[in-house]
Amino acid sequence: MARPALLALLRAAACTGDPVEAAKDKTIVHETRFMRLQLEMKQLAQELERHRIVHGDWPADLHALRRPITDPWGTEYAFQPHGERAWIVSAGPDGEFDTDDDVGGGSGQ
Repeated sequence: MARPALLALLRAAACTGDPVEAAKDKTIVHETRFMRLQLEMKQLAQELERHRIVHGDWPADLHALRRPITDPWGTEYAFQPHGERAWIVSAGPDGEFDTDDDVGGGSGQ
């Protein structure tokens, strides 16, 4: 767990019921999850590209990377290879794909 998220959780546990402080803590946790998402998607893109270079093609699915493949909200990333590019998509905070909060990015040249 990232340090800012842990601090926010500790503050929330010690909160005296102040709704402003509780809202600040939720915002910090939310922002931390998005920062983690950006980092994880960048790492996944690099690993996918490495796999493509070594094996000559994209993996059949993300499980071939042999690492945890869930986003910060606990949903597995979606992966779609398209020729020289591959798309990685997070379902976002709502945990459902094809909604407004989905986050995606590409890999490849």
